[in-house]
Amino acid sequence: MSILMGQAHDSDVSYSETRYALRDKLNIAHTVPILLTVSRLAGWKRVDRAISAMPDVLKSFPNCVLMIVGDGTERDKLQSLAKQLGIEKSVIFTGAVKQKDVWKYYAIADIFLSLYDLSNVGNPLIEAMRYGKAIITLDIGDTYKVIKNEFNGILLPVNKSDRIAATIVYLLSDEKLRKYLGCNAQEYAKQNFWSWNERMNAELAVVNKLRENWFHEAVVDTKVTSIEIS
Repeated sequence: MSILMGQAHDSDVSYSETRYALRDKLNIAHTVPILLTVSRLAGWKRVDRAISAMPDVLKSFPNCVLMIVGDGTERDKLQSLAKQLGIEKSVIFTGAVKQKDVWKYYAIADIFLSLYDLSNVGNPLIEAMRYGKAIITLDIGDTYKVIKNEFNGILLPVNKSDRIAATIVYLLSDEKLRKYLGCNAQEYAKQNFWSWNERMNAELAVVNKLRENWFHEAVVDTKVTSIEIS
């Protein structure tokens, strides 16, 4: 099992209830399709690809919303791009969000987008998998080792990034496929990645083992010293 982990939310709160409650808080109707990106807003994260896809997505789903979670040096540039494309009302920049609250945005999303220039394998992608999200990503770096095309996500060739909008429309039009991809992604994550609690428990076990070994060695050293003195 990999030591990479998603910050899975451990709560008694109903996932569906939270999904609708947060949508209400954000004044987003329960039926509005939500696309999600979660990352630091750096150039190589290529959030601009998601924004650039929106005009074509909106032709088929006029009420669709792109939610961009995170902050960074590219934020002003990305906001300007959304305005330039005339879609600023369909793009929500949340700014920085505390890690303990990020799970809420996965809860309300229909599709998770990860469109980096480098490998897409990282905590945001893994978190999306753990929450059973339908994922669209690019086949770059070692992403293919985690996302199996049309099984636990959609893996687009990096030279076909112009198909992002069409792929989003395709997935938004097929709820059954979204659920299929999401369920497989979630199962893959359970089998291959530790949750936050699982990782913490594993690390505590290692620390406790080291303490036990240290204590045992200290006792042995004390006995040896006593024998030598006598």
